[in-house]
Amino acid sequence: MKVQSLEPETIIETWPIPVTKKNGKLRSFGLWKIPSRIVNRHRLMDDETFLVDVKVGNDADKTSIAAERFKLVSGHEINLKGHAKVVEKLAQADPSSTVYFSISIPKSAKIIQSEFEAEVEQSLALTPDERRKRLDSATKIPPQRQVVAIVFRRNADVVAFVLDRAKGHCELCGTSAPFVKAKDQQPYLEVHHKVTLADGGEDTVQNAIALCPNCHRKQHYGLPEQVAFRTTA
Repeated sequence: MKVQSLEPETIIETWPIPVTKKNGKLRSFGLWKIPSRIVNRHRLMDDETFLVDVKVGNDADKTSIAAERFKLVSGHEINLKGHAKVVEKLAQADPSSTVYFSISIPKSAKIIQSEFEAEVEQSLALTPDERRKRLDSATKIPPQRQVVAIVFRRNADVVAFVLDRAKGHCELCGTSAPFVKAKDQQPYLEVHHKVTLADGGEDTVQNAIALCPNCHRKQHYGLPEQVAFRTTA
């Protein structure tokens, strides 16, 4: 089987920053802060490197300054380094100009899954005949996609403690594990964080619970009245 050479799919986020502050003075041109809405949406981290496109001008006429990879420095800022002099020169020539930033952020597995679920909803809204026509023309071998995954380094002792505490029974519905794992002959249960790690939850035995697969999926996808735990801290 031929291995595809893949580039990660990206999301392009853009934001403009006027070169002149509200007080009429020109900005400093070395460090430029990424808006918090972008930082929070994609959980950007200092020291990560991203492709950034920088232009200076106005809506009708922009001068390209840089299109290269920049490492985020403390405070989620972009250091233009040698390009700062060029931006400063253009700003002095036209104080009404704007710096336009575009950052390419690799899509996470979570975003790809969210997009797929939206596509399923759209397909469910079609008639059977419309869906059949799409299936008849669809490729039978799906293309591969490269994604970026950021994971937590979980404490293995927490998982072991919770599984031992459960004694082979779901700690929510009380039923026995649905099967025994071939690898180690242990009952199969999944350890779930009541307040998810992504939402600031602690990786502790108090915040973790052993669930059968059905109850675990319900916590992530069930109706609000079916979910037993909060998902945010």
